[in-house]
Amino acid sequence: NCTCDADSVLSDPGVPLSAGGACVCAPGYYDAGVEGSACGACQAFATSDPNSTSLTDCLCNLGFYANETGTCLACPEGTYADALGTSLNCSACPAHSGSPQQSANLSNCTCDAD
Repeated sequence: NCTCDADSVLSDPGVPLSAGGACVCAPGYYDAGVEGSACGACQAFATSDPNSTSLTDCLCNLGFYANETGTCLACPEGTYADALGTSLNCSACPAHSGSPQQSANLSNCTCDAD
């Protein structure tokens, strides 16, 4: 039985390799175009869709933002990031509220104690 490499998945899970199926890069990987090692890993704290074809397809996870060099960093306290992406900043919590570091949703912002 043939199987895809650890960094790959079947392009159509219903069609095994033995029946003509093909392997594509798995989520969190991209086609690096390197012979013998086709899939490269996204940077830390980032992911990609299956069958991504470029490092630029890698997007920072929820709760993270990309700095100027594209490195994904955790949103600081008092902010959140509720979408995958390469935004250079996180959204601020509303006035008089805060959130823990690496918050991924506005609902993580809670009212400050009086």
